[in-house]
Amino acid sequence: MHADYRYAQDSWGVHSHTVEVAWYQSLGQDWKLVPGVRWYSQDAARFHAFFSDSDPGRYYSGDYRLGDYGALSASLDLRKRFGRVEFVAAVSRYHSSADYALGGSNGDDPGLVSFTQASLGIDLRFD
Repeated sequence: MHADYRYAQDSWGVHSHTVEVAWYQSLGQDWKLVPGVRWYSQDAARFHAFFSDSDPGRYYSGDYRLGDYGALSASLDLRKRFGRVEFVAAVSRYHSSADYALGGSNGDDPGLVSFTQASLGIDLRFD
């Protein structure tokens, strides 16, 4: 099992939390199955506002990536090792929402996204 917690803050007033957990399960000779889940939450930047709510005398950004929101994702990787080379096939599902934000949110931004992603990769290990 692999677990991570990350906290970050920046000069824009954004504070974020990430919790990620993955289980590395061996399946016989050089095969691994890796299911994982990830939760993310951030506060809005000081200058983020929906344009309909913003003061016309100040500069604001309506970019959803600067707003307060949270996200949940789940993934499943299948890995096969051949010496120093490992082939990876992965699928993940990502969903962002104001409901997943740690301190609550000012409402769902219409720019928040949800998607499913599939990928193939090669990892090369240098010893």
